Amino acid sequence: MPTYKNPELLAIKEGRFEPIRWDEFRYFYKKAWDEEHANLLVFAYLTGIRPIEINFLKREDFDKRGSYLQVRIATAKRGMARTLFLPICNEETEKLKEWVFSKVFPKEYIFPSFVKVKARDRFLHLNRKCEIGRWVEGKFYPFSFYVFRHNILTLLAENGADFLELQMFKGARVDRRLFGSVAYYIHFSEKMALKIGKILRKIMKE
Repeated sequence: MPTYKNPELLAIKEGRFEPIRWDEFRYFYKKAWDEEHANLLVFAYLTGIRPIEINFLKREDFDKRGSYLQVRIATAKRGMARTLFLPICNEETEKLKEWVFSKVFPKEYIFPSFVKVKARDRFLHLNRKCEIGRWVEGKFYPFSFYVFRHNILTLLAENGADFLELQMFKGARVDRRLFGSVAYYIHFSEKMALKIGKILRKIMKE
């Protein structure tokens, strides 16, 4: 197991993580370096995307479905691609929608400055530069993709998402240890994705 120097990550490991709630996040959002950074912050907060997955994220992966921004996120690990419905319900998500649809070509990257570089390091650098993170005992720790991933799954669980829905959101395969041979036959539906979208809307209205 790694040794965590960041208190946020140590708190996650020890089971005492205090989530970054939407009101706190909006304060940090306003400090973003530029438009691309701001939109990536919203996207990372709502999806828990892994940094490597940004390399696969293109205009063709997005669609507008009523009051939702639909996105298909390919996985870099041995999980499953996931389709999420992100509610367009405030200024931040409206700007994210505009950013996505400002891309003209299907193969155009959504966050080009973070592609084919170490997205994790660039994200941490900008968050540190803009003081997007938390101070703990006189030391500053910028938010990371890893922290946002733990954060959104924690908030979803707090707001009523069940285990299977969390598995879907994370992009994990159905756990055979819990569902046995039935796991092979369980598939994630659009109805489940929309239910999670409604929980995300609730999270942003807290």
